[in-house]
Amino acid sequence: MTVTIELSPEIELALRQRAVASGEDLETYLQQLVANSLIAESEVKVPRRSAAEFEQRLDAWIALHPQTDHPIDDSRESIYEGRGE
Repeated sequence: MTVTIELSPEIELALRQRAVASGEDLETYLQQLVANSLIAESEVKVPRRSAAEFEQRLDAWIALHPQTDHPIDDSRESIYEGRGE
C-alpha cells in the first residue's frame, strides 16, 4: 500500500536524520515506526477477565509462594545490616 502525506520540512529533516542514524532508508524507517506503534498499542490492551477468573488466577499465584510458620524480620535495619550505614 502506498500512502502520501505532506510533512513540514523540519519534520522531514528530523525523520531523515533518525533514519540515517539507525542505518536505514527513510521508507524502511517509517514502516518500522508505524509497525512498532501498532504493536505497542496492541500490547496496552489487556483482555477483560471475570472476577471469578481473576480470583482463580490470583489463588494460583498465591499457591506458588510458600507460607512460613514463624515471623520474618523484614525491617529496614535487618535488610541493610552490615552495609556501612
